[in-house]
Amino acid sequence: ATIWLATLIVDSARNGDAFVVVVMVLFAMVGWTIMIALVRHARGRRAMTALRPAAVAGTFYPSDPEELARTIDTLLAAAAVTPAAAAPTALIVPHAGYVYSGPVAATAYAGLSAWRDLITRVVVIGPAHRVPVSGLALSSADGFVTPLGVVAIDTVANRLLATCNGAYIADRAHAL
Repeated sequence: ATIWLATLIVDSARNGDAFVVVVMVLFAMVGWTIMIALVRHARGRRAMTALRPAAVAGTFYPSDPEELARTIDTLLAAAAVTPAAAAPTALIVPHAGYVYSGPVAATAYAGLSAWRDLITRVVVIGPAHRVPVSGLALSSADGFVTPLGVVAIDTVANRLLATCNGAYIADRAHAL
């Protein structure tokens, strides 16, 4: 997994892409929903066919889009941001329910706001909570559904990653 990630970072740097890798200590949709508020993602490149439903909306964060947007806005507004000299290459962001890790996660993501127009790709890496995985478990979905909309998956990059040793499609690892 380290080799494919390093290759992807190097290739993106060669192509002039600003690149951020978001590593979540405990991954769920919490990170995705905060990230949606901060990072532009490509929309409408092609019709999506397979969507992964929101796994924990209404449990760890609000399922109502308006309530979720207000919660995120409040967390981001309260975040203490120290301007950095350059865009980070990676973030390690904790998550749990918003009541537990929302302020810390918002502080990490708020720090990206200065580079929101430069960041063109975000890679989210996290552990599988309920299914054992050996290597890198990719989703076959075209997008992940959140209360705030669909986060599109770069299916071309996903297919490329699936050809790497230790990487494979494992939808059970992405299900609740």
